[in-house]
Amino acid sequence: MNISFIITTYNSMHYIDRIINNINNQFLNLHSYDGIEIILVDDGSTDNTLEVIQKTFSLHPFVKIISNTQNFGPGNARNRGLDNATGCYVLFLDADDIYHPQLFSLCSRLAPEINLDILIFKATRLHSVANVTTDIHYPIFDKFDPGQVFSAKDIENSVFDSATWWSWDRLIRRQFILENDIKFPDIPSSEDLFFNSSLFLLASSISYIDVKLITYVENESNSVSSTREFSAECCISAVQMLKDFLISRGLFLARRADFLNYLISFLNWHLESINGVAYFQLFDAVKFFFIENIENSDELLYQEKQTYEYLVSVNAHEYLIFLKNKFYAEKDLLARVNASLTKQINKRA
Repeated sequence: MNISFIITTYNSMHYIDRIINNINNQFLNLHSYDGIEIILVDDGSTDNTLEVIQKTFSLHPFVKIISNTQNFGPGNARNRGLDNATGCYVLFLDADDIYHPQLFSLCSRLAPEINLDILIFKATRLHSVANVTTDIHYPIFDKFDPGQVFSAKDIENSVFDSATWWSWDRLIRRQFILENDIKFPDIPSSEDLFFNSSLFLLASSISYIDVKLITYVENESNSVSSTREFSAECCISAVQMLKDFLISRGLFLARRADFLNYLISFLNWHLESINGVAYFQLFDAVKFFFIENIENSDELLYQEKQTYEYLVSVNAHEYLIFLKNKFYAEKDLLARVNASLTKQINKRA
């Protein structure tokens, strides 16, 4: 088996047509089903998601349908998919994203030819409210050429900022995962961080292709990322697990500065993007985590040092005001830049 495509669902009826179309469009571009399997894992949906999936795909011999009796979270569902996979490579896909019609076809052709631990492909981001699409860019795309083989050892600094730790934009060799005994954490959100950054650090051969195969749909109402306020402190659990992993594998001293700078930007992003009462709970947890884990701010980069020193010196309300002022300042700057660009374009017209 060349590749296993693992797709998890949970109460996905409001975009069930997208899931079905995503998979059916792949069938149209597959010359042969040999070498591929699709594993659909429903994580205890309470709507009709499982029933629709079973009715649509249960007769396909290369589609496996697995159902959890209750909602255990995305990490558990992906682990179940991995446990049932037989492919040489696995690709974990989100049900609410849009797949290039030739995603399965291209990946199934690549899998037997590549000899890599991880192969990353490019993607775009669709903001579902504004209906705006932008390219997703990683620093590794600047540092390395497409097809060039590298590892984390080739990235001297800021290794955790070299990519984003999603699961849906990379083929991962299944035996490599099993040999290193890496599993998705059993937490409701931020589970991707530990799984993908750990494998990235351990991989001896990584590469990427200059092809956009996924459109990541942002701001879906029932996606894990849009419901983080119900599991706000998972981001702290994720970085703690990553720290424990670095220590257990003897990597922490070499990557200490990288880790500390990343945890500041990562946790601060969660504070900037979370809503409601959960913000105040998360602020206190983040502040405590910073104080417990950062002994010397001198090893921090300038921006991260500024963030750390200010955050630990104020309360949640004061920091919220700071974030609001920062947002409006950035919004005003963007408006002035847009106005300047429009003026220049009008002059040339």
